[in-house]
Amino acid sequence: MASKVDRRGPLLALGKTLQRRLLDVLSDRTSFLTLVVCAALVVASVVNFGEAWLEWSADKYNAVFNSFSDNIAGERRLYCLKRFNASRLV
Repeated sequence: MASKVDRRGPLLALGKTLQRRLLDVLSDRTSFLTLVVCAALVVASVVNFGEAWLEWSADKYNAVFNSFSDNIAGERRLYCLKRFNASRLV
């Protein structure tokens, strides 16, 4: 009868080794502070990217759906067209 080969042994040993190394790194004060600073920089970068993306999408939306705005006077052309009385030309 062939015995079963347990393949989880090396993986468990590798996992425990990685866990010990990670705990050693996190227990060191400078490494922990470095990780905290890096995490704060990542969060700040994500927030900054989100703000820039929202501003860009708002500008894109305004460019597509406000195509009747007049860049010189800041007044909507559609409003001017509604105010304009075509009967004056006759």
